[in-house]
Amino acid sequence: MFYGRFFGEINSDFRAVAIIGSVSDDNLIFNIDLKEYDSKFTFGAFNIKKDILKAKHCHLLKMDERDILNTILLYISYERFEGGYFSKGKFIGKNTKNLKFIGICGDIANEMSIKSINLDEIYSSMPKLTSKNGFYVSKFYQ
Repeated sequence: MFYGRFFGEINSDFRAVAIIGSVSDDNLIFNIDLKEYDSKFTFGAFNIKKDILKAKHCHLLKMDERDILNTILLYISYERFEGGYFSKGKFIGKNTKNLKFIGICGDIANEMSIKSINLDEIYSSMPKLTSKNGFYVSKFYQ
């Protein structure tokens, strides 16, 4: 079972707090006060099994904005495109109410070209994201 929330504002104190655990009742995970755990723990991964009764396994993950972006970009580069790619991305918005992610990925040979791309400029020219376009826009640049 996985349960998580974002806290803070992008480009300020944006962070994710998540609980991953194996419990007999999923509500045990969903009823955890993540704000409390956010204030109790620094960034990293922590075993909190002793705090969650009836948990077989239970870990807390707390990541800052840079770590969240790195995880997403690693997924894009290695899982989605099977490695050998360079990617960059950023979050846009102030907080989770208007959170958006924009990223770009390409062959490692094009690293300098990718680095020079202005993600804000691309984002401002994109259509509004809706369920009709699958909540994402893909565009190839040459």
